[in-house]
Amino acid sequence: MGELKDKLSACLTRGKLNRSQREAFESMWDQIHRTKLTFKQKAWVESVYHGQRLDEGVRHDRAPKTMVSRSDVSDTMKFRSLAAFRKQFPQVKKGTPQYDKVKTFFESGGEVLEIRPKKG
Repeated sequence: MGELKDKLSACLTRGKLNRSQREAFESMWDQIHRTKLTFKQKAWVESVYHGQRLDEGVRHDRAPKTMVSRSDVSDTMKFRSLAAFRKQFPQVKKGTPQYDKVKTFFESGGEVLEIRPKKG
């Protein structure tokens, strides 16, 4: 049951659903906490989850957003891709620990990397 909740949650948070699908999935989310879903509902969740490939390259222990502090920035910056990060920070070379951390974050389903000025 926990695995189905995770899949339903992924569909609601990362899936591309139209309004009627979103309403149905939100209803299923409420229902799954009270009773069991029907076989057809389970099949629909599985269909959307695998059809939109929400299972590929995602580690479920990763947050969709993370923050990093750097001493060479003066304002908060947000990045939605590794390419955008590399464009802003070309001095961070491939293979360095910081590059690997950022790359792993985006490859594992991370959505927003926020870099803030280092305090102190």
